[in-house]
Amino acid sequence: MKKFIRIYPLYWAALGILVVIFGFLNISPGHVSPYNFRTDNMLLHLSGLQGIFPWNEIQSMWFVGVIVLFYLLYPVIAYVPKNLSGTLVVSSGIFVFLLILHGFFGLIHEGALEYYPLFVSGILINQIVYSSKKIADERYLKNFLSGSLCLAGIMILVLALRKFHQFNLQVLPGIIIHILLTGA
Repeated sequence: MKKFIRIYPLYWAALGILVVIFGFLNISPGHVSPYNFRTDNMLLHLSGLQGIFPWNEIQSMWFVGVIVLFYLLYPVIAYVPKNLSGTLVVSSGIFVFLLILHGFFGLIHEGALEYYPLFVSGILINQIVYSSKKIADERYLKNFLSGSLCLAGIMILVLALRKFHQFNLQVLPGIIIHILLTGA
């Protein structure tokens, strides 16, 4: 609830600024399609439910809807299962349900599906680190996390290079092997 109270006023202010700049002042948004400030779309975005009902998106405001969706799912994933394997089962079931809602009914924003594994991995890491049982050695977990972050950074760099400079992806396995062997 504290997070909602912190996020919503800033989000509403950002929506208000968008309406003033691109709606009332009629300034062109540039390279994006014009904003849709119809009443139904504004009510959807004011509620923060655009992550669940991804229609008539206001450019770059989809992420708040995805955060709201994740806040709604968090108690089910983090507190209903009693152990780590239960968390994996529940989170996987929810993911399949979200995929079905997206594929068959057009519900659930694509961004929610893209960021869901990262969201669940945060819950799993929290459960591993703060478990009363020693599931994993803390040093091993820190090394694994730092290696994962390095690998994610390299993947982002490679994708950026590929997009802007037509980078050859055939060198990627060599880079990954080098990182794994040096213990990133």
